Amino acid sequence: MKLLRVMLVCAVSFALVAGTRAAEPTKDDAAKAEIRGAAVTDIAFAGELAAFGRDAKSPESLVIAGGMLVRANKTFGGKLDALGAQPTDEKGAPVKAESVKAVPLDKQAEALFDEVRAMVATDKARTASLEALIGNAKKFESGGSSETRPAVGGPKSDSRTLQPGETHTYTVTFFGGQHASVSMTSSGPARIQMDIVNVAGGSVFSTRAVHANHGWTPPRDKDGTRRFTITLRNEGKKPTNYTITTN
Repeated sequence: MKLLRVMLVCAVSFALVAGTRAAEPTKDDAAKAEIRGAAVTDIAFAGELAAFGRDAKSPESLVIAGGMLVRANKTFGGKLDALGAQPTDEKGAPVKAESVKAVPLDKQAEALFDEVRAMVATDKARTASLEALIGNAKKFESGGSSETRPAVGGPKSDSRTLQPGETHTYTVTFFGGQHASVSMTSSGPARIQMDIVNVAGGSVFSTRAVHANHGWTPPRDKDGTRRFTITLRNEGKKPTNYTITTN
């Protein structure tokens, strides 16, 4: 009888522990995570492409960049929730970082299209051609719905001002086994040192840039999620505004 009781307790304990583990992501979950991850990457790439377009006097590049933002906006259903966390410094102390009003992705796209029109205002033939390209860019279809979100509570975004030499650190939790993606765009000209580190302190990604992005698939923990810290440091001599986005 005593042995039976012990076996019963062990069985119940195992069932309770097993019940706390998150369900394995389905193929549909994984596919939607990839779609949203691609949209996050597009936001950073659009920033790089727009910068190139301005330097090279290439309005076509600005149109493509605007189209990528249109697509990302549709993928996210026209809304990105706030990241909801005050950034901290390197020691974990809260930073009184000025919050910047984020410009919606569709408004950013329209601003790029307006830049294009200004660049070719004196060339009627080219204006007509580029207006046709803009029209096509606005018709970009969404990559998918926003029903399944790989970042816990995401997709999310936060925009702040980063002073010279200042560091902002965010802790983000992603679902293990699903594609995770983080992008950073900034107003420049200062480059931002961006680092993504796992809970054990291991480096996942590191770069110094005006715009950056990284995508990866975190392993599953016992509860199905994994925490990561995202650190941004202004390596320049002037303040810069940045936007961080997760899928």
